Amino acid sequence: MRHTGDAHFGAGTGHGDGIWENGGFAVHFFARDLVDALADGWESNEVHAFVEGGLPRRLWRVTQTRPR
Repeated sequence: MRHTGDAHFGAGTGHGDGIWENGGFAVHFFARDLVDALADGWESNEVHAFVEGGLPRRLWRVTQTRPR
């Protein structure tokens, strides 16, 4: 997922809730506190930051497991 550390966060037209439209594409940028809130009831194993593409896009790969 793209996160609020991405260079395109805040660029273009804001639609609220971390959604920004730029170049005809609407993208949801996630803040870390939102990721943690969405993981409520799950075990958060890893949040791995990485960069992809020529823009570049700054992303997180989030790994979670369901508690037993």
